[in-house]
Amino acid sequence: MTKKQTILVVEDNVLIVKFYHMALGRQGGYEVYATEEVEEILTLARSGAIDLVILDISLSGAQYRGKQIDGVQIAELLRKDEDTAHIPILIATAHAMEGDREKIISATSADDYLEKPIYDSKKLIEKIEALLSTNKGRAIQSG
Repeated sequence: MTKKQTILVVEDNVLIVKFYHMALGRQGGYEVYATEEVEEILTLARSGAIDLVILDISLSGAQYRGKQIDGVQIAELLRKDEDTAHIPILIATAHAMEGDREKIISATSADDYLEKPIYDSKKLIEKIEALLSTNKGRAIQSG
């Protein structure tokens, strides 16, 4: 039996977390884990248990080493760590003005961008499947 792929959701809105659980867990067949605790995010990512991170840019309660941080800074931490740099990051944000996509992807080194609110679970699952299959190809080439 194949291990379910695990999506780490970094999100501070409980309703959006419920949507991810419904869309990705029930419809997509993924294991979904949600937290905005930065130490927990880093520990999970370093453990090898996480296949993809969905990361909100604006987090109200994320703290790291006593300081408030946002999704851009969390993405930076993940990209700088050799144990987590390979994990695909999907940025989810309500910052959806013209040009924001490019700025945010550049600032975070994310693999893709998702505008909130998210209504289409099928489109979300397709985007995740594409990122996971691209990452598998990358892992095979570098391994």
